[in-house]
Order: sequence, then C-alpha cells, then structure tokens
Amino acid sequence: MILDQQEIRQTLKKDQQKDRILFGFLITIVILLFLLSLCFKTSSPGFIPPVETFTNLTTAFRLFISHLFHTSYSLNETKIIQSLPNYYISLTRFYRTIIFLLSGMAVPLAGAIFQTIYKNPMASPNIIGATAGVQLGNVIMITIYGAAALYMPLTRYGYCYGITMVIVIGVFVLTRFTSGSSNRYSVLEMVMAGSVVSQVFQVITTYLMYLLEDEDLLTYQQMNLGTNIRTDITSMIIFLIAMAVSLIPTMLIHYRFNGAGLTREEALMQGIHDTRLKIMGQICGVIMVTTAMIHCGDVGMLSMAIPHLARYFVGADFKKVSLCSMLMGASLMLLCRMISSMIYINGSELPVSFMMSLIVMPIFMVVLARQRRGFE
Repeated sequence: MILDQQEIRQTLKKDQQKDRILFGFLITIVILLFLLSLCFKTSSPGFIPPVETFTNLTTAFRLFISHLFHTSYSLNETKIIQSLPNYYISLTRFYRTIIFLLSGMAVPLAGAIFQTIYKNPMASPNIIGATAGVQLGNVIMITIYGAAALYMPLTRYGYCYGITMVIVIGVFVLTRFTSGSSNRYSVLEMVMAGSVVSQVFQVITTYLMYLLEDEDLLTYQQMNLGTNIRTDITSMIIFLIAMAVSLIPTMLIHYRFNGAGLTREEALMQGIHDTRLKIMGQICGVIMVTTAMIHCGDVGMLSMAIPHLARYFVGADFKKVSLCSMLMGASLMLLCRMISSMIYINGSELPVSFMMSLIVMPIFMVVLARQRRGFE
C-alpha cells in the first residue's frame, strides 16, 4: 500500500497529537505527585496539610532571600521558625523530594542511553560496572569506619565516585587496548571489558563483605537501600552538581542520539561521529546512576524497566523515549517514595527500592508479554 503525501502528513499530525497528549498527561502527573509528596512527614508516618507545607516552604525561601540580600526579615528568624509547626520536617521533605525527583528522571534516561547504544532492551549502566563502584565504596567505608560511616557523607562520596571513575576508565582503556589499532569502540568489546573489570571489583566487594561483622552488614544494607538519606547543604550541592553535569549534556545531544545506535558505516554516511556519542552518553549515564544510588539507594532497576515501557508508548525514537522515560521514572519514583513513607517497620520506613519492585516489575512484565519494541 502506497500512501500519498497528504495521508502521510495526516498520520504524522495524529502521531504528534498523541505524543502531546501523552507528554502533557505525564507532566501533569509529575507535578501533582511532586506537590503531594511535599505533604508527607519524614521521621514518622503522617501527613502535613498543604497550606502548612506551603507556608513552611515559602517562609524558608523568604529567609534565604533575606540572608542573601541582608534584609530585616531574617532578624526574627528564631521566632518565625518556632511559630511554624513542622518547619524543619517540611524543609527536609522538600530536599528529599528533589533528590527522588531528579533520580527518577536520571536513572531511566541512563537506561535509555545504554539500551540505544547496545541495541538491547535489557541493557543498563551495570554493563560497565556502574553499581560496582558504589557497592565497593560502601563496603570500604564500613570496613574502615564501621557504623560511623553513616555520618561521614563526604568521605563516602569520595570513595564511591572515585572507585566508579576508576572502573569506567578501566573499561574504556581495556576496550581501547582490545580494539588494537582501530580507532573505535565496538559494542562487543565494551561489553567484554565491562564484564571483566566489574567482575574484578565485585569479587573484592564480596570478599570484604565476608569479613564484616553482623552489625556492619546491617550498616551496609542501610547504605545500599537508602534508608539514611543526607539532606545537608553540602550533600545537596554535590548531588545537584553531579546531576547537572550528566543531565544537561545528555539533553543537549538527545535529539541526535539515535546515531549512537547505528553501525559505524551508517553513522559516517550521515555525518555522525558515533564514537563520541557513545563515550559521552555512557559517561553521563554512569554518573546519573552512581549519583542516584549514592544519594537515595539502590534504584537501578528503573534503568531497565522504564525505557522499555516508554518504547511501548512512543516507539524507538530516542528523543521521545528519553523524555517519556524521564517523566515516567519521576512519577514512579515519587509514587513509591510516598507509599514507603507511610509504611514503617521496626521504626524505619520501608525502602523505596522494595516498594519499587512491587509496583514496577508486574507492570513491566505485563507490557513485555503484550508487545516488544525494538530499536528499528
């Protein structure tokens, strides 16, 4: 069947209209969940009235502006804060909501990047050992400092980010070495190098875990599950910088990132430097997942499931898949965060990763069974 130009334009117009409706719906859901998430307590199950939450946050903003410009409003800061119930709880909740919002956007985007590069719907940054660095960093921290590692965020960030950087550099160097004189990074060589390097670091992690005492193992679980989320100003700055460094470059090139899924010959025919796209995309993806795991726990599962769900709705175009994955991931992350905030076991809230498995995996399996979307 041959379609004329008018029919093609009508089909494209319908597809664009469907995409606008879908993205508008997802954006609305993210905004509503973000605002609703601000109304939950952090230290115990409970709900703060929206008006009270809004008053607390606007007061915090006014105090910040007052300190910044040295106005008179901050002179009575102590009395102002004492007059507001749940002020610090609202502020902490705001910081944590920001962390989970950006992490929910970044982790699926990282998965979409790796799945496009490797042409595999089950690919994730784990291929080149993204999570191995965080796990080894946590184990080393606990081995050296014990339970005190929970209260040494800067040292922990240094270990986790540093080891992850060593792993990624090792993967690229090994890939370059195995490629010989050819100036390229093939998918197969990258997967093999990632498997070798990450396996070495996982063996070290397993051995160090074997040496830990029972109490230290509990501390390790708290770090990995994200039950100890830091919201101090230094941690927030580090988190926001890492997210900006990885998210902004990715969004600047997302409109032409389909070229990363082409063969070298196809990319050269279209004037695309696929090697640069692949290297830049993978580095940004690793930073996204590493940052999310360090600051809010093991949420790497989103990098596999959400991009696949996004392709189910919008097809294989990376520009659409990336935006849809970010919005869907943010929605699911905020939803899981709210539900876990209402469930406390032995004085601790339910880990977000556990709630995410209960919600995401059944949906993922249903979509996977109904329809499979490739990369063509």
